[in-house]
Amino acid sequence: MEMSADYMRQTAEHMATKGYALEVQHDEKERDGQRIFVRDRYALTRNDNEHFILECITYPDGQEKYFIEVKRYHSIYTFSFPLDSWKHRPDRVEFKYYALPETGLGLSFILTFPKEDD
Repeated sequence: MEMSADYMRQTAEHMATKGYALEVQHDEKERDGQRIFVRDRYALTRNDNEHFILECITYPDGQEKYFIEVKRYHSIYTFSFPLDSWKHRPDRVEFKYYALPETGLGLSFILTFPKEDD
């Protein structure tokens, strides 16, 4: 799957089907009448212990950059940082945030969704 603004939206919507409340924000940043970038932001919250923010920044030349912030995952939190890639599956989302160019291997974390009957 190629990473794109549309795929990030699909991922956020998929997480919403798995029990996350989804809040979407779209804004455009301009300076001197020129568009600098467009930001799509997806705040995803599930109970008091799980809150993630996915962001896609799209520049006028079409380049896109992707970010994730772990606002809260139980006692873990992070500042916003770049995402290299992600994949959503029926039972999880795999977020890769550092990949070696030669192999594609890198650091990642996997968010597993609760089972339907939990």
